[in-house]
Formats: sequence, C-alpha cells, structure tokens
Amino acid sequence: MAWSGGKDSAIGMDKALDDSHIEVEALVTVFSEHSGRTSIHGVRESLIEKQAEEIGLPLEKIWIKEKTTEKEFEKRLKEKLSILKEEYDIEAVIYSDIFLEDIKEKREKLLREIELEGVF
Repeated sequence: MAWSGGKDSAIGMDKALDDSHIEVEALVTVFSEHSGRTSIHGVRESLIEKQAEEIGLPLEKIWIKEKTTEKEFEKRLKEKLSILKEEYDIEAVIYSDIFLEDIKEKREKLLREIELEGVF
C-alpha cells in the first residue's frame, strides 16, 4: 500500500482491511534524501516508522534526491515495486489519495509496465 502517513492513507487502510479480498503486505513510502521526510507531505521518517509499527506492517522506503525528475522518480518506483512484487508476491498496489484521473492513469500505466494492478 502506498503510504503517505496522512488521513487519506489511514482511510484507505481501513477500507482495505475491511475487504476480505485484499491482504495488505507492506507500506511503501517515498522519502526525500535531503530532508528525511515524505516527498509529498513532509512527514518525518520517524513518524512513518512509528505508524508502520503500530499498524503491524513492514515499511518499505523509496529514497529520492531533492531535485528528482519525473523520469527518475518513476524509475526508482518501478525498481522498488518490482522487488516487492517478488518478495511479497503482490499483485497490486493500493492508492488512497485524492482521486484525480490524470494521476490515476499515470499510476496505472506505470504499474502495467511491471505487471501490477492499481487499487484505488
């Protein structure tokens, strides 16, 4: 599950846990190497680690440079998700952020490239 540490992630996790067809294996969070915080909301790594611990799931981290290009970000994301696909035998990635069609389409395209599905 893509995990930002915010309320949308928590709501998505709650819904995923209520769905008997979904088994959440790990949380995946993108961090900035420069700040040590999440790349989107700026949440500290230590808080995300504590959330994962409380939820009882492993935290898988993706580190990006401060001025990462979209292409480099996608490359890192695909590399990490490909590893997790094998390690956890996953079939999909759950996203629970604000629904924007263009972002959803980009995610679905990226996931197709590594033979994963998106759950939104």
